[in-house]
Amino acid sequence: MKTLFIRGIIGVVVFFCLCACHDEEIKPQRERTVLVYIAGDNNLSYFSSRNMEGMMKGMKEDYGNLIVYWDQPNVTPKLLELKAMKNGSVNQRIVKEYGEENSASPAVLARVIRETQKLFPAKSYGLVLWSHGTGWFPESPSVKARSFGEDHGSEMDIKELAAVIPDKFFHYIIFDACLMGAVEVFYELRNKADYVIASPTLVPAEGLPYEQVVPYFWGDDSDLEKICKAYYDFNNTTTETATIALIKTSELDALYLLCQEILQGKLSEIQAKDKSSVYQHYVPLAVINYTFYDFADFIRQVATPEEMVKFNAQLKKVVRYCAATPYFWDLVPVDKDKFSGISTYIPFPDWPGLNNYYFTLSWSGVYGL
Repeated sequence: MKTLFIRGIIGVVVFFCLCACHDEEIKPQRERTVLVYIAGDNNLSYFSSRNMEGMMKGMKEDYGNLIVYWDQPNVTPKLLELKAMKNGSVNQRIVKEYGEENSASPAVLARVIRETQKLFPAKSYGLVLWSHGTGWFPESPSVKARSFGEDHGSEMDIKELAAVIPDKFFHYIIFDACLMGAVEVFYELRNKADYVIASPTLVPAEGLPYEQVVPYFWGDDSDLEKICKAYYDFNNTTTETATIALIKTSELDALYLLCQEILQGKLSEIQAKDKSSVYQHYVPLAVINYTFYDFADFIRQVATPEEMVKFNAQLKKVVRYCAATPYFWDLVPVDKDKFSGISTYIPFPDWPGLNNYYFTLSWSGVYGL
């Protein structure tokens, strides 16, 4: 009787273990898992649905794990697996359902990254961050902007974003969000991924052409350039208003040191300059326009010819690909001779509140303060 009782207990334990495994099934290790994090509980929700359709169409083969965290208005967030089936269809499986939560919270993003790593282990990982974006900008009562994400007025500070992404974890991070292509953003994320893809200007609401770019998510480094080129080509034939750049983060520290040599001790001289002398990336948002300058053109205003030669050589190592359509937003022409693919902020005295925050960012150390 004791033996039968023990066997019965073991059977019950095994049953519940199997049930737990079914609820949180851990997949075998793949070459790469890609997480698309859609913070779409905002006015971009319609386009998140369009982009999900594009991902489904783009998943033509079983390339690897494609995992989507999707938050929309009036719908509780879900973690989904998109999987190509042998019959050519794509299965959308609900991995987890959550209660109402703030998808612009760093804690939520951190949890989703941990869950994805646990449930879909891989040799490498990719991350797509989908939402609104305003570069490195802080939360401010006078400036309605705060780097990445938007969920009922809540947004994610760039330093908070960097803090919850594990070091050396992602092979690439792609921002499907406006204005994230700033040197300040790239430098905060330099230890988080090997490559970052972002736009230094506004991103059309349609975002990435996912049907075209999804097959490149699992490729080598040359496929990251193909993602950028597909985005450029798509917009060049439709909106004609898009910019994109591919950044190699391992080269950013050397760029920082060069810029420190050029800029250190020159803040007063820089602040006395005429703002219009530096090429601006047009942004049709009155509060933050005239604060996104072209990075290379700014350095050109300060550097000696010898320093500029070194700077240009290093910038080529950092920017592996960049492209711009003929126009910024509102049909403002792009000067491609001055467009470097990266934006920067210049701490002119007009923006004391922004300057106070700016000098807490890692990149601001180039001024030697």
